[in-house]
Formats: sequence, C-alpha cells, structure tokens
Amino acid sequence: MKKSPAPSGVFDLLVFVGRFQPFHRGHRAVIEAALERSRHVLVLVGSANSARSARNPFSYDERQRMIVDSIPSMTIAPHPIAGNARIIVRPVGDHLYNDAAWIAEVQQRIDDVRASVLPAGETPRIGIIGHAKDHSSYYLRIFPTYESIDVPGTSGPDGRLLNATDLRDVLFAQREPGRDDVAPALAPDVPAAALAHVLQILATAPLGAVADEYAFARDYRARWAAAPFPPTFVTVDAVVQQSAHVLMVVRKEQPGRGLLALPGGFLMQTESLLDGALRELNEETQIDVPRRVLLGALAGERTFDDPYRSIRGRTITHAFRFDLSEKRLPRVKGGDDAAEARWVPLAHVRPETCFEDHAHIVRAMLGVG
Repeated sequence: MKKSPAPSGVFDLLVFVGRFQPFHRGHRAVIEAALERSRHVLVLVGSANSARSARNPFSYDERQRMIVDSIPSMTIAPHPIAGNARIIVRPVGDHLYNDAAWIAEVQQRIDDVRASVLPAGETPRIGIIGHAKDHSSYYLRIFPTYESIDVPGTSGPDGRLLNATDLRDVLFAQREPGRDDVAPALAPDVPAAALAHVLQILATAPLGAVADEYAFARDYRARWAAAPFPPTFVTVDAVVQQSAHVLMVVRKEQPGRGLLALPGGFLMQTESLLDGALRELNEETQIDVPRRVLLGALAGERTFDDPYRSIRGRTITHAFRFDLSEKRLPRVKGGDDAAEARWVPLAHVRPETCFEDHAHIVRAMLGVG
C-alpha cells in the first residue's frame, strides 16, 4: 500500500480517545495537533455503548457526525476505511470493572486501522495523544507500547479550560423556563457544525428525558450542599439468575426512568447489607421465592465503587449474587420504585438499555464478557 504524503510530524498513527459530550473546540485542537504530527489520526469515541444519561446525552452516531462535520477540510474515513483517509472515527464501549476488556477493545481498533491504512511489513510509529486534564485522561498512561503525547488544553472566552461538563450545564439550562440562550452561550466553545447538531438533538424527546434527569440530579445534589463533607451514599443490589436469565426491573422514576436496572436501593441504617438487598429485592419484584431459599442460593458478593457510576453523587453499591435452580422462572411483579419486574435473557443485558453501571455489574458478577 502506498503511503500518504507525510505531514510535518513523524508518527504513522496517533490515537485520540474521548467521550466528546459534546464535541468542542478543545477536542478539535487536539485533532489538529495530531494532524501536524502524524500521517493518520484515529479518533475513538468512548462510552459508545452507554444508555443516554445526563453524563452521556449523545449517541455515538450523533457524536461521530459532530466530529466529521466540524473538520470539513480533512479527509474523513468512510466505512470501510479508504487508504488515503487521514482521520478515522470509530466507537469504543465502556467496560467498567474490567479494564483489560477496555484496553483490548482499544488495541483491536488500533490493529484494524493499522491493517487498513498502514503499509504491511513495516513497524509503524503509533502514539496516544490528548490533554491530561483529570481522571478521564488515564488512557494516556496505560499503553506502554505506544508513545504518549500530552497537548495543552484550550481556554474559553472566560479564561477557563474548556470542559464538556460545563458545556452540558449550559446545554440543559435550555430546558428551563425562560432560558433560550443556549446557542449564543455555546457558540464560542463549540464548532458551528457541532453546535448545529447539538441544537437539533436538544429538541428531540430523548434529550428532553435526559434534561429531566439532569434537573433531578442537580436538585438532588443541592439538598446536600450544606453538608460539612460531600456525602457518600451506600446502596445494595441483587443479581438473581436462573436458566441464563437475570431478574431486572424497569425504573419508574428519575434518574434512569424507563431503563432496566437491578432490584436494589439505599441501605437503611438499621439493617445489614444482605438484609437490605433482600428487602429491596422483595419490595421491587415480589419474587415468589422464600427467604430461606434465597439465602441458600447466595453465591457471592462484590462491592462496586467507580467514583462516577452515579450522577446523584458518590454512590457505592454492594451487590449480592443469587443462583436459583427452580424448575421454572419464579413469578415476579413490579412494586415500590419499579414500574415492572421481568426476567431478562443474559444476552439481552446490555449497557445501552441499562441504568448506570448495572449491565457491567451483571457481567462482572456472572463472569461474562
């Protein structure tokens, strides 16, 4: 395969990983810096398998269009990848509690691009590029076989470094009465093409539901603002499986209204973790299995503590696994905070349809990839 004309840099491929929620001028600056140093740039759009939420309001396809349309002068790779494409945009999913799976997916994406656009039989120079701003930039340090390039951040008109979290705050204020200034507020920080997509998506029903979730979380955190220390909440969840099915509920209220979730909730001060999990399981599913049978089916427990797993704030959950061996799936019925309780085939428990990290909890507890 003939090489494309080399830019001023010496890399064959630079990889930029981000969530781009939404895509802003700082992201574009990193891509432009990568183009100056490398023949090809691979943009990996993270959290591509997540359900819409206040933290991840835009789908992969929506963010891919924001990126592509914001860099019109560059050759963007179609699918399949064209040999002369300089920028390739691809999805990468979340794999909470399984860093090895996330690293493997990133490596596979790099290998696919390497095989498609780089000459065979040569050892290419590959690097990871980004701005090391916070916990989300850890990927710059976990690929020892690739060089790491840290580029400066981009400041907004107020002098602060651009941050997608702040932009989402402006974005969701649009849904409040009397606020119609989202376009001029975002225009200095978001490329015009990306902003056009944002405004179009903002008017849709799915984003309306996410905006409601954002407002709920903002008000929820405000109630704890006077606490002497930021609070840490403790919840419990039940992972009940039988015949390759997992017992789940459909959430009735925000956050996550309408998404699948594990039966669970906040721990009461007067109960143990296991008692709390059994109480929530009974309240939300009314499962037709005696307590003594559930206790006999207890097969394990694990704590899940990703600091950003819940938009409500720092929330640590303790999950208990129950392996049932009944002849048929027990009867269940939604109750309390659950609009519905149902047995879900294990293959159908996917992050795209589940609340917070609950699909990842199921995968971790049951040992599935």
